[in-house]
Amino acid sequence: MDLDVRDLKLSSLGKFLDGLSAADVLIPASLIDNKVSLSLKRVTLKDAVREAGLRLG
Repeated sequence: MDLDVRDLKLSSLGKFLDGLSAADVLIPASLIDNKVSLSLKRVTLKDAVREAGLRLG
Protein backbone atom coordinates (compact mmCIF):
# COMPACT_ATOMS: atom_id res chain seq x y z
CA MET A 1 0.00 0.00 0.00
CA ASP A 2 0.98 3.65 -0.39
CA LEU A 3 0.19 6.07 2.41
CA ASP A 4 0.69 9.83 2.35
CA VAL A 5 -0.70 11.96 5.21
CA ARG A 6 0.23 15.39 6.53
CA ASP A 7 -0.62 16.75 9.99
CA LEU A 8 -3.33 14.16 10.60
CA LYS A 9 -4.40 13.30 14.14
CA LEU A 10 -3.12 9.87 15.10
CA SER A 11 -6.64 8.93 16.19
CA SER A 12 -7.96 9.64 12.67
CA LEU A 13 -5.17 7.67 11.04
CA GLY A 14 -5.77 4.79 13.44
CA LYS A 15 -9.47 4.77 12.61
CA PHE A 16 -8.71 4.71 8.88
CA LEU A 17 -6.15 1.90 9.17
CA ASP A 18 -8.47 -0.05 11.47
CA GLY A 19 -11.03 -0.09 8.66
CA LEU A 20 -8.49 -1.81 6.40
CA SER A 21 -7.45 -4.46 8.92
CA ALA A 22 -9.09 -7.62 10.22
CA ALA A 23 -7.22 -7.03 13.50
CA ASP A 24 -7.84 -4.09 15.82
CA VAL A 25 -5.50 -1.11 15.42
CA LEU A 26 -4.46 0.09 18.88
CA ILE A 27 -3.58 3.72 19.62
CA PRO A 28 -1.41 4.53 22.66
CA ALA A 29 -3.48 6.80 24.92
CA SER A 30 -0.59 9.24 25.47
CA LEU A 31 -0.30 9.84 21.70
CA ILE A 32 -3.96 9.99 20.71
CA ASP A 33 -4.00 13.75 19.96
CA ASN A 34 -0.56 13.85 18.29
CA LYS A 35 -0.42 14.81 14.65
CA VAL A 36 1.53 12.65 12.23
CA SER A 37 2.97 13.10 8.76
CA LEU A 38 3.95 10.02 6.79
CA SER A 39 4.86 9.29 3.20
CA LEU A 40 5.16 5.54 2.63
CA LYS A 41 5.37 3.68 -0.67
CA ARG A 42 4.79 -0.02 -1.25
CA VAL A 43 4.56 -1.08 2.39
CA THR A 44 2.39 -3.68 4.04
CA LEU A 45 -0.48 -2.62 6.28
CA LYS A 46 1.50 -4.01 9.22
CA ASP A 47 4.49 -1.81 8.35
CA ALA A 48 2.27 1.27 7.89
CA VAL A 49 0.71 0.70 11.33
CA ARG A 50 4.15 0.31 12.90
CA GLU A 51 5.59 3.41 11.18
CA ALA A 52 2.66 5.46 12.49
CA GLY A 53 3.44 4.39 16.07
CA LEU A 54 0.33 2.22 16.31
CA ARG A 55 -0.06 -1.48 17.12
CA LEU A 56 -2.14 -4.34 15.75
CA GLY A 57 -4.09 -6.21 18.40
